[in-house]
Amino acid sequence: MKKINFIVIILLLTFSCFAQNKKEQIATLNIKVDSLILIINNQNIKLDLLSQNITKIEEDVSKLNNTLSNNTKKVEELETQIANNKIDINKNNEFINQIKEVFWYKPTEDNIKGEWTYFRDEHKINDGPYFVSGDFDNNGIKDEAWILINHTETKMRFCIYMNYSVDYIVIQEFDFNYSYYIEKAKAGTYETWCKKHNECKNGELTEFTVENSAIYFGFSEVGYSAYVWQNSKFVSFTISD
Repeated sequence: MKKINFIVIILLLTFSCFAQNKKEQIATLNIKVDSLILIINNQNIKLDLLSQNITKIEEDVSKLNNTLSNNTKKVEELETQIANNKIDINKNNEFINQIKEVFWYKPTEDNIKGEWTYFRDEHKINDGPYFVSGDFDNNGIKDEAWILINHTETKMRFCIYMNYSVDYIVIQEFDFNYSYYIEKAKAGTYETWCKKHNECKNGELTEFTVENSAIYFGFSEVGYSAYVWQNSKFVSFTISD
C-alpha cells in the first residue's frame, strides 16, 4: 500500500511538472502569439499608411495630369495665337511693302542735278538720263524704262514698264546717286566688253543683236551694260567696264 502511494505521488509530481512545463510552453506561445499579433498590427498600420500614401500619390498624379492637360491646351492656344500672329505679321509686312511702293516716284526736271545735268545737256528728254521709251520686247507696243527715286532719296531703282502697264519690272535697286543713268540703245549688232578686249572665255557671247531698241544702264565714267529682251526676259550684256 505504501508502495502504491509512493508511485501515485511520483506520478502526481511528474504530472505536475509536465503540467507546469505545458503552462510555461503555453505562456511562451501566448507571448509569441502576442508578438505576432503586434507585428501583424504594425504591418497593418504600415499597410494602411502605404495605402494612404498610394491614394495621395494617385491624387497627385491626377492633379499633375490635369495640370499637364491644361498646359497642353494652353500650349496649343499659344501655338494657334503665334500662327495667327505670323499671319498678321505677314499681312502687315505686305501692307508695309505696298505702302513703300507708293513712295517711289518718277523724277522730274527738278531732279536734274549733279551728273544728271551733264547727261541732260548731252541727251534729250526721251533719251536719258532717268527715262527712255521704246519697243523693248518687239511687240509693236511702246515700253518705258525709268530710274525711280525713293521718297527718302536714299535709294533708286532701275525698272521697266512693259506695254503701258502700271506695274513695273525691277531690274536693279541701288543707293541714291545721280551718277547712275539710263540711255536708249538703238537697233543693231553690238560687241560685248570681252570681245572688245579679247578676253572672252568659253561660252561667253562676243556680240548681241537689238531688234528694235534696248536700254543702256550705267554709272558715270565707270561702265555700262545693255539690257536686251531675249527669251521673254531682259538679259544683261556688259559693254564697258
